[in-house]
Parts: sequence; structure tokens; C-alpha cells
Amino acid sequence: PGGFLAARFSPTKLFGTAIFLSSCLNLLLPAATTLSGKEGLGIPVILVRILQGLVEGVTYPSVHGIWRWWAPPLERSRLATLAYMGSYGGAVLGMPISGFLADQVGWYAPYYFYGAVGIVWFMFWLWLAFEKPCTHPSISPREQLYIEQSIGTSHGAKQPTFMTTPWKEVFTSMPVWAIIVANLARSWTFYLLLITLPKYFKEV
Repeated sequence: PGGFLAARFSPTKLFGTAIFLSSCLNLLLPAATTLSGKEGLGIPVILVRILQGLVEGVTYPSVHGIWRWWAPPLERSRLATLAYMGSYGGAVLGMPISGFLADQVGWYAPYYFYGAVGIVWFMFWLWLAFEKPCTHPSISPREQLYIEQSIGTSHGAKQPTFMTTPWKEVFTSMPVWAIIVANLARSWTFYLLLITLPKYFKEV
């Protein structure tokens, strides 16, 4: 669904809005935890996290939508890789910062800190991010010409919709299933490591 949204709407605005909404939801997590109570089932926390997941589900497809207009074909893989490295870099930096904040201020501090940082980031995103090279106010004519000529006019083609996507071919494709399995395994181990590493350091 995120891919279809990024194809239909401005991926730059979609990406920024997703980060903004996720940051706002992050600010709600301590209150949701308090509402759950010591004996509660954590329903408010689960609901906030589900909403965060849905909102953040458009970010990765939006990145591809953004690069569609900015990345020359021969540089696309490298630029996308650099963009995706941010999520891993954020995890590497975020864990010690979260530990420090939780230790010095309280368990709730990381949620407020990252929520506030995300909202400030969004303000800079609105100021600095532009949809296409032709709309950027300070790009050099040489760079704009290079980007636009290397991308060409292939993006004038009609974007796929839910109805025109060949779903049967997609879900009967072995390469697609290989990607699904590989990504599931990678995500499982990565998030398991992120979630359990602090407990491991504390108890083991």
C-alpha cells in the first residue's frame, strides 16, 4: 500500500508526514504506558505502536519515490543504500543515547527526546526537501541538466494501480518469495537483536 501511495501522491511530502506523525505518536507512548497501568494488558501501547507501524509503512516506498526524480540510474543503488543506512545508523546511535537518557532522566525520556527530534527534523524537511530538481531554488543549472538528462522521460509512463498490478505473477514468482523469506529472516534477527540486547547486557 505504501508503494501505491508514494506513486499517487508526493513521495517527499508523504515521507516527511510519516516521520512527523510517527514522532507525534512517540510522544504519546509514555502516556499510553501509564494508561495501561501495572496490571494492564498494554492495549493503549499496542494501539499506538500499530498506528506507528502503519504510518512508517510508507517511508521505504517513499524513499524510492523520491529517488525516482533525483537519482541518475547509474547512481541509484548507491544513493538508495546510503538512505537506508540511516535506519541502521539510527539504531547504533539511538541505543546508547536511549540508555543514557533513561538512566539520567527516566524511562520515558527517550520517547519524548526522539519525538521532539522528529518534529524538529520535519521542520527542516519542509524547508530543504523538494519534489524534483526543477523545483529546487538553489540547484545549479549544470546539476539539474545532468540529473534530468540521465533520468530521461521514462517517468511519464502511467503508474501502476492496485487493479493493474499482476498479483498472480507476483505471488507465483520464485524471486519474489526469495526476497520475502530473506527480508523476513533479516528483519526478525535485526529487531530481535535490538529488542533483547539491553536485557542481555543487564542480565548476562
